Amino acid sequence: MEDTNTIQKNNPVKPVGAILIPVTIISFVLFDTNIYYTVAAAIFFHQFISFYFNLNEKIPLRNLAGMMFTLNYLFGPALMFHWLNPFVEDNYSMRGNAEDYFTYAIPAMLLFLTGLYIFAKRKEEEININKIRAILERYPWMPLQFILVGVLASFSLPFVPSQLQFVISSIAYLKFIGMFLSLLSKQPINFFYLALSYGVLLLQSFSSSMFNDLLNMLFFLAIYLCIKYKPSGFLNMGGIIAGLVFLSLIQSIKFLLREQESNSIENLQKIPELVQKAQSKNLSSDEKIANIVFRLSQGWVTSSSMDYKKKNGFEFQNGNHSLTILRLALMPRIIDPDRMVVGDGTFFNLYSGHTISEGTSIALGILTDGFIDYGQNGIFIVFIFGLIINGFIKFYDYLDDKFALAKVFLPVCFFYIRPDTDTFSSLGAAVKTTIVIAILLFVTYKFYIQDKVTFKGQEVYE
Repeated sequence: MEDTNTIQKNNPVKPVGAILIPVTIISFVLFDTNIYYTVAAAIFFHQFISFYFNLNEKIPLRNLAGMMFTLNYLFGPALMFHWLNPFVEDNYSMRGNAEDYFTYAIPAMLLFLTGLYIFAKRKEEEININKIRAILERYPWMPLQFILVGVLASFSLPFVPSQLQFVISSIAYLKFIGMFLSLLSKQPINFFYLALSYGVLLLQSFSSSMFNDLLNMLFFLAIYLCIKYKPSGFLNMGGIIAGLVFLSLIQSIKFLLREQESNSIENLQKIPELVQKAQSKNLSSDEKIANIVFRLSQGWVTSSSMDYKKKNGFEFQNGNHSLTILRLALMPRIIDPDRMVVGDGTFFNLYSGHTISEGTSIALGILTDGFIDYGQNGIFIVFIFGLIINGFIKFYDYLDDKFALAKVFLPVCFFYIRPDTDTFSSLGAAVKTTIVIAILLFVTYKFYIQDKVTFKGQEVYE
């Protein structure tokens, strides 16, 4: 088998710029020569193209974060301002002036990307498959054992005290780690493992009508499949299109699922009926597209907060809001039992210009958080957020030098860092998950992988 480093040296230079230039020119024409929309689109497409070309070689987490955040704060808002605003409910439309929004959002996203990529090294997102295979050859049942522990943890969650639920839910993600490990082995894909790990999630998602976990973990499954099989560019593009179709299907039926009399596995039987019902709605093409795009545009919250501030809805917090976010993210609940919980609408009601009822959760997002504190200068808060995500990737690379399985766990941490999640929630969950993962790795290596495994004369575990 050809060494991983040799494969990387033989890879040709990726033609990101050659593709980006014509795409930007096309965007300039489609957006009626509007420079703000064109720049917003170009930044997003740069991240998307970079992600696409890195799919088969590593877990392109920086490209993934850049793609998701620029989609939600740049490209999605550009589509909404230019085309789709009239076709969505007024509450979810982009507000205020497009120029005001993009003169804040574009520099903020550029600084976010700077923080995300500064001092980045390619190896930090690469998985050393040969080292992992050396471990799996010695411990071939490890993937199944991880999957079984994760499945048992998933089913035990309702019976666990609330103080321990986060720990148990983190352990439940071992079922995906086991699946990822099996994909990194030399063996063909094991559909029994796939059914065990993703079958539970599929049933839980359709019975609860909540699909974030399913969509995100399917996304990472696709990334690992690309690493294993290295499909052609056409197959990768076909997979992306299939994923968009699946996402559109989920978006079209999830609210119909939530309207059912009860949340149960029986919802799976109703899917064909609900799909037919969704398709029978007399919606124009513009309305159907808008219903998907506005959910990929977290910028509507930022534009609403900017518009609300212009109407004297709140005063700039001058750093107090960010300090509160850090306290909420890092302070254990046992020390501060009365602190805000995940899904609390207090911040949203204070700063968005909207009011949501108890039980409804909408995130402000990092661009809104920065603006709340310092207005246009809030772009530097966004820069710090990019640095933090960069730091997580570097920390897992450091862990991987000690424990060769560490990077396989990184998607579980990264899963929480999303543009549609409150900043304190995403940072807090990522920190706590990383602590749990570090303990799991230590225990695994201390009591399970007790012997040193060597690869080409180098010890994998020392």
